Amino acid sequence: MSRKITDQNLINEIVVAILSIPGVGSLVNAPIKYSLTSKELSKGINLTNNNNNQSLDIFITIIMQAKIPQVAFTIQEDVKALLDKNNITLNKINIQIQGIEK
Repeated sequence: MSRKITDQNLINEIVVAILSIPGVGSLVNAPIKYSLTSKELSKGINLTNNNNNQSLDIFITIIMQAKIPQVAFTIQEDVKALLDKNNITLNKINIQIQGIEK
């Protein structure tokens, strides 16, 4: 049995996975333009549905000195693995860097 991406336990697993990645500072709220076109699943995680194309937008701050491409790739891989384990397919997992923390 597969879960839906809106399953709160799955969302919590995604949040924990993201925050455990070295270089991630925190999840932050999406800018207003995303709030108008997508559904906020959790602070910093929005789901967009466009003509059966689902994408996940993840909004984070990053720790200073972290390698942004490496952090973003790791987030995408870890989230994709969680979704695959639950038989959920998305078209995109977008990582949005909203700031840098010391």
